[in-house]
Amino acid sequence: MIIFVAGIHGVGKSYLCKAYSENEHENAIHSSASQLIKQQLKVENWGADKYVSDIDRNQTALLEALKRFQGNELLLLDGHFVLLKSANEFECVPENIFVQAKFSACILIETDLPTVTERLMNRDGISAEVDLDLFFSKERARAEYICKKIEIPLIKLNSPSQKDFNEAVNNLLKE
Repeated sequence: MIIFVAGIHGVGKSYLCKAYSENEHENAIHSSASQLIKQQLKVENWGADKYVSDIDRNQTALLEALKRFQGNELLLLDGHFVLLKSANEFECVPENIFVQAKFSACILIETDLPTVTERLMNRDGISAEVDLDLFFSKERARAEYICKKIEIPLIKLNSPSQKDFNEAVNNLLKE
């Protein structure tokens, strides 16, 4: 089972997924889409600015990497429905990627803008040159559209505690 954990940069996706995989479920694996892409393309790292240049190549690499996770384990894949091409240029991940990825469900993580701004500055040294409000609205709209289109459950969590997140994942596992 692959659960796609989405949200803009700095909402806490990795933190929540990592804690779940380490403490809640013995067969849970956590990875970010960017980690899988880097492994597949054999790229060490890319810029801290979070801008993505070759979206098609990266998404093809992600699909190849996901083929390794079609077993019985639970993969919490954190990533995005909308990517940053530059400061305020957004690009939606193509619909066919989500069809081919065969996600079982999606959890959309959101939190307040001041928290995101602070986290991005502390973690990545990025100041808010990106219109985060616009980024939030685009990510949410795309999540709703894609999940409806491919008929998978979408759970929206706003500033969830670890307990809230764990319960959401565990409820999806029961379905």
